[in-house]
Amino acid sequence: MLDIAKNELYISCLRHVIKSQTGRKYSSVDGRWSDGFVFVLSGECHYSFSDGHSFTARAGDLIYLAKDSSYKKELITEPFLHIHTDFDFISNEERKSANVSLKNPPETEALFRRLMKKITSSEPSAKADCISLLYSIYGNFIAASFPTYLSSGSKNAVSKAKELIYERLSNPLLSVKSLAEDMSISEVHLRKIFKASEGISPSKFIVLARLERAKILFSLEDISLDEIAYQCGFSSLQYFCRVFKEKTGMTPSEYRKKYIKIGKIR
Repeated sequence: MLDIAKNELYISCLRHVIKSQTGRKYSSVDGRWSDGFVFVLSGECHYSFSDGHSFTARAGDLIYLAKDSSYKKELITEPFLHIHTDFDFISNEERKSANVSLKNPPETEALFRRLMKKITSSEPSAKADCISLLYSIYGNFIAASFPTYLSSGSKNAVSKAKELIYERLSNPLLSVKSLAEDMSISEVHLRKIFKASEGISPSKFIVLARLERAKILFSLEDISLDEIAYQCGFSSLQYFCRVFKEKTGMTPSEYRKKYIKIGKIR
């Protein structure tokens, strides 16, 4: 069974984000319809899964609930308040649900609240911003699974690197090496702190950011795939198509036809 903390998975779409409360003493789920992250705001709840494992989630914890998983919930302390987001990983492998205790719960709570706000935004970049926030939550889950201390300086460096990535996304020459040089730090160090902070490598972060920008541009009917590839920093249409299919399982044309033409931007 796949442990998402040890495997870097790609996210295909965000479904929704909801703040809710578990009111019943006992409840159950028979096969989740999607993957999900849950941030616990207050209370305690015990989860027992059909595969035999279990955990108790408390305030400040981050839960991952795997798609197709079945489980029972027993409310221990009320009120059990939480914010949860449903989304899809691109993977057919069976995954294991898990719970982690966060070192800095307010940081992750802030990500969830920003996600709740962004998902209702009409800004052109809203969908890409939502996916970025979801990856940050995923990164916090991985970081909590394998705790690594990062100084405030390192955290600031990662934030600066992400800022530069988004600013230079259309530049095909954007690389981890060029980022490190412009930030006056070693490439090895940047890769290390970025992975520790975000849960994925900076090079993979760049690719994901480019693909999410491409998905946003797909909704503009008068823009060609060549222009989209160019605006997203891919050196050629052929390279763009190859990477897109590798990460999503579809060509850009297939994705555009299936999701964009019918108004389901994912």
